[in-house]
Order: sequence, then C-alpha cells, then structure tokens
Amino acid sequence: MRKIIFTALGVVAVIVVAAGLLLTSRIRAVSADLAQRLQTETGTDLTSSGLPGISFWPRFAVSFGNVVIPAPKGAPSTLATIETVRVIPADGLFGLGENGIAEIVLEQPSINLVVGSDGGANWNYGAKTHEGEDGLPLRIVDGRIAYLDERTGAALALSNVDATATLAGFADEMNARRLPGVHFRPAVFEPTFQKHAGQTCGGCQIHVLDRHAFLPVESAVALLIAIRAQNPAKFEWRQPPYEYEHEKLPIDILAGSRALRQQIEAGMPARAIADSWQSGIHEFAKARQPYLLY
Repeated sequence: MRKIIFTALGVVAVIVVAAGLLLTSRIRAVSADLAQRLQTETGTDLTSSGLPGISFWPRFAVSFGNVVIPAPKGAPSTLATIETVRVIPADGLFGLGENGIAEIVLEQPSINLVVGSDGGANWNYGAKTHEGEDGLPLRIVDGRIAYLDERTGAALALSNVDATATLAGFADEMNARRLPGVHFRPAVFEPTFQKHAGQTCGGCQIHVLDRHAFLPVESAVALLIAIRAQNPAKFEWRQPPYEYEHEKLPIDILAGSRALRQQIEAGMPARAIADSWQSGIHEFAKARQPYLLY
C-alpha cells in the first residue's frame, strides 16, 4: 500500500512540474510575441507591473496588469494606460496549431490622443498599412478615449467604449506585398549564440507554397527593404571585416556589388530592383545555353 501511495505521489509531482514548465513556456512565448508586435509597429516597449497571469475560460489567455504604452519619441503625453491586457495565443494552451496571436483584449484602457502644438500626433509611429491585409484582432472593453488638439483647444472625451480594430505585424506586411509562391508566418525565437543570444527576437517564417512561382532573390530583397523600413534611423548594414575582406561592406560582397545596397537606400521597391536585373539575366541565359545538357 505504501508503495502505491509513493508511486501516486511521484506521478502527481511529475504532472505538477510538467504543468508548471508548460505554463511558464507558454507565458514566455506569448509575452515575447506581444513585445515583438508592439516593437515592430511602434518601435516602443510595453511596460507592466507585477507578474503575468493566466486564465483558461473562455479561451486560454495570458494577462498583464497596469500596462503603459508610451507615445512616439518627442510626442506629447503617454498614449495609453491599460488596467489589463489579455493576449489569446492562436495555438492555445498546448502550443498546437498556428503560431501567433489570435486576439488582444484591452480591458478598461485609458487612451489619450493628443495633437501637439507643432502638429505632431502622439499616436503616429510611422507604421505602414496595406490595403486588404489581414491584421491582428484588437478588442477594447469598457475603454475611455480622450482627444485634444493643442493648436486649437478642440477636445473630445468618450467613455464606456467597446470597439474592435486590427494591429498589423511584420508577417502581415510581407504577405500584403503579394510575393508569388510564398507565405509569411509570425515567428518569435531566442538565439543561443552571437550578439542576440538570450534575447527574444521577432520575425517571420518563410513558407514556399509554389516552388515554380516563388522568386527567392526578389523575396529576399523585399525582406531587406521591409526590415530596414521598421526603423530606418537605427538600421545599419554590417560593417567589415567579413570573412577575409576588410574594406567592402558584407552586403556588397553577398550581393556581388554595391548596386543592391544603393538601390535599397534610394527607396526603390523590390519589383523595380528585380527589373533592373533583367538585361543581365538575359545575357547570362544566352551565355549558358551552349552548355546545357537538357
């Protein structure tokens, strides 16, 4: 009998530890995804007080209390203070199914929209929107929204606001480009080596849907352009040395010349950059033709 009791206690202990590890892992993953979404769209960091909480009904969610979302640098006033932010992961409690966030619920937020005396708005982070893209569902519950234009003194206040909106992410932005034969999914990960080791990083996974239609080099250029556009002021090309080269920029070595870097810096879209390759592609096709076996 004693052996059975000890065995049962051991099984219970293993289940408790496993459940604790699972919940800790899910909280970290959801927290990282939310931080990446906010950083991608606004360039700012979310702050909250206390430890994250969890709920299981009606859907598994991770909650954050007393959340503050700052305004863009130099803009007047804090954008929002939120009593509770609930993040519902798309893949549920066990991490099965599609990655990413299914919905963000803002409970009792106080949102302050301010236009400063210089005309700058405290909600304008410079994020780009794309017609027809699928964004992240955002729901406001029992919110308060205040508006003030410091130039004219015009003001408006709304209370008991229930509303829905969408918040686009990096993968949504890439999908909105309608690149052929490929789909982008949100991804959050933690590198184990090099400069970002131990830090939560966000990006997207590349899923090739049609290898005949997929344009890998043009898609890579589109990714470079989109990454640079997230924060042009802080974006920097890696500096030499690279491999055995101590003068040329690594991007110029990988691209074969400085042309690609200069085109991106000039603001050329990926399609226009790809079009600039066509004469060289045709010349190469003619040069290789005699050597094709089939």
